[in-house]
Amino acid sequence: MDGKSVWIARQVRWLRSRHSPLATRWDRIEVLAAAFAILLSLAMLPAALAVGGQVYTGAARQAAAEQASRTETTAVVLADTTETTSVRMTGSDVPVRAAWRLPDGSERTGDIYVTAGTDAGTRTDIWIDRAGDPVPAPLTRAGALGAACGVTVLAWAGMLGVLALAFWGTRRMLDRRRGNDIAGEWRQLSRDLKRF
Repeated sequence: MDGKSVWIARQVRWLRSRHSPLATRWDRIEVLAAAFAILLSLAMLPAALAVGGQVYTGAARQAAAEQASRTETTAVVLADTTETTSVRMTGSDVPVRAAWRLPDGSERTGDIYVTAGTDAGTRTDIWIDRAGDPVPAPLTRAGALGAACGVTVLAWAGMLGVLALAFWGTRRMLDRRRGNDIAGEWRQLSRDLKRF
């Protein structure tokens, strides 16, 4: 058997241990708490999916609004970035003066961010808003889906974390009770042995 099969078999035996004549009531309560935690973790999945669905709906609306209000255009870099930045920043995005055409055909100049080391005259694609100012690229539907998936996973992981913490606390409490019962049985056995 491989390691995974052994682990699964051990978990099944542990869950079935409540039928053992050696199992205490605390063992049985622990098995029921584990079964409840497993069922509750599965029941939490639809809630996490609902949160992710809400995030996707909002992000998809934002993506549609950004795509409607932004236009891609080509900008021409007007100065070498090496003249305006230090050598240690090579490879980073740095501001540089550039010129680009607006949708109405007029020209605009301003600062855009390009990779350090970009030469004057280099053409680069940028996004502009309705006023002609440079803005980040619009959110895409794929980006909205990625955000929703990330939030879904994080929401479910957060819920599972709280559930795991609650189960851990339950096990600690049950272990204390088990320990108290065993200590009581030893005290009783000690008293019984003193009588002989």
